[in-house]
Amino acid sequence: MTLGSSAVAFAAAVAVISGGTYVGEEIERRMPWESPVVLGVFLTIIVGLPMARATYDLLFRTDQAAGTTLMAGALLLGWVAIQMTHIHAVHPLLVVPAAIGVTLVVAGLYFAHQVSDDKEPAVGDP
Repeated sequence: MTLGSSAVAFAAAVAVISGGTYVGEEIERRMPWESPVVLGVFLTIIVGLPMARATYDLLFRTDQAAGTTLMAGALLLGWVAIQMTHIHAVHPLLVVPAAIGVTLVVAGLYFAHQVSDDKEPAVGDP
């Protein structure tokens, strides 16, 4: 899920920056500094890189996997919220990244709980 989300975020950023995705003048005026390039860079930083890091941490089962998964999901939810509230780009398909974001947040919390259970000493241990 994180690998696919990071790939889509990077592809969308390239499409927005290169002009391959035209969203119209109205939405372009609501973009940060009215710039598709800035929007593409923000998309890469806010969604693409955290998803890529979560993918790495989950794949290699690092100690940071729970935190990066939770953070990637929260940032994705934030991105969707900003699209809807600030840019006013509301589309029924925004349910998909929102659902992915919620799933990643829940998974991150679950992984964090599992890690904390693993580190607790057993009953009777000194």
